[in-house]
Amino acid sequence: LNWAIIRNDLDTVKGVVESQNVDINEPGIDGFYPLHRAATTGSLDCLKFLIERGADLNVLATDGSSALDVAVAEGEYDCALLLVKSGANISRIKDGLLCGITK
Repeated sequence: LNWAIIRNDLDTVKGVVESQNVDINEPGIDGFYPLHRAATTGSLDCLKFLIERGADLNVLATDGSSALDVAVAEGEYDCALLLVKSGANISRIKDGLLCGITK
């Protein structure tokens, strides 16, 4: 699943999630969730799919980061904007990092 998300391969992501009954709200061995992986790699199509499938927008990886945190940190502003518009909690983002996104 992670491999397909990193490559923004939506067809493979859909196939894996639907055919293998994968829990998209389960972290990988690195503590990152599929939502984090999509947000940090700019995989916008996969991010949309995961959100539509009910991914927890505010789940924290083992390092304490949210998908929104990693999207902003990696400069993936389209992903950050989608997360905000979908209801991700912006209260944890500090230092005005979202000033251009929340306008």
